[in-house]
Amino acid sequence: TVDLVPLLDHANAWHRETAQRLLIERNDAAAVEPLKELAVEARTPQGKVHALWTLNGLGKLDRDQVATALKDSHPRVCEQAIVLSER
Repeated sequence: TVDLVPLLDHANAWHRETAQRLLIERNDAAAVEPLKELAVEARTPQGKVHALWTLNGLGKLDRDQVATALKDSHPRVCEQAIVLSER
């Protein structure tokens, strides 16, 4: 499971989407901490967004993670944080 988390930051969308689907299907608590780290430290905005949505899919997204994403330098990360904050 933890090997799937870095794939959320992959350049290829198929890898990101497949990793996200598998992580949510497995619902493995071992993924939560690496996902929280990736949501802040991913190399790409897509990686951060996929990490946030995966945490949401696992029911583990909290206010602090959304608040941090709202302060991100990339507008797409902030945009998705706004969408997630509405939930």
